Amino acid sequence: MKSYPTSWERKYTPGSSKTVSSFMTRTFSWMFLGLMVTGLVSYFTTTSPVLLETMTTGSTRFILMLAELGLVVWLSSMIRTMSAETAIFAFLSFSALNGLSLSLLFVIYTASSLAQIFFIAAGAFGGLALFGAVTKKDLSGMGNFCIMGLMGMIALTLVNIFVKSAALDLSLSLAGILIFSGLTAYDTNQIRSIGHSLLASGELDEATLTKTAIFGALTLYLDFINLFLELARVFGRRRD
Repeated sequence: MKSYPTSWERKYTPGSSKTVSSFMTRTFSWMFLGLMVTGLVSYFTTTSPVLLETMTTGSTRFILMLAELGLVVWLSSMIRTMSAETAIFAFLSFSALNGLSLSLLFVIYTASSLAQIFFIAAGAFGGLALFGAVTKKDLSGMGNFCIMGLMGMIALTLVNIFVKSAALDLSLSLAGILIFSGLTAYDTNQIRSIGHSLLASGELDEATLTKTAIFGALTLYLDFINLFLELARVFGRRRD
């Protein structure tokens, strides 16, 4: 999920700053559109008692989880061969399905605390993404460390399903905040470098640029959503 198709990875060659800036703008625009779709779907789900009740059933959540995972795997593995239109459809479909899943947050936490956490997550994400975009440092070491940390976090989360330790759950959420903060900076830095390399080659058509931007948008979207979720688990005010 965090690696780009190897055929798109080329030796770093500085390209036009204006062109790369345009590419990054396109990537973030798709990411923001995905977040808007997620937010709208989540909002309309919470306003529909029937839909919200459906989302609370275990079978529905399991089906949604499989559908979201399937879309991410399909988009990540087939991005090179699919059309730009298909990539856009897959990304926005994933954003909509995630909106259904995230509607459950409004059942668990108060709307005011979720709004506060969203702005905190947005501010932190913006600062970290800006750092990743402008820094001249090689963030590969930090990225590898965060990816290994994420793998360990997933393993411990599975263990905690059976252990059910509140202390471990809190520790995992705090670790998740740090991990996804690091991944935000690292992924932004990687996307910028790939943008430089691809645009400097001068061989890319509009469809390939769009698909590259969509894949980058998916990566950053996942970073933001996971950062938001970990912050909500730590700082969210639960409903009585």
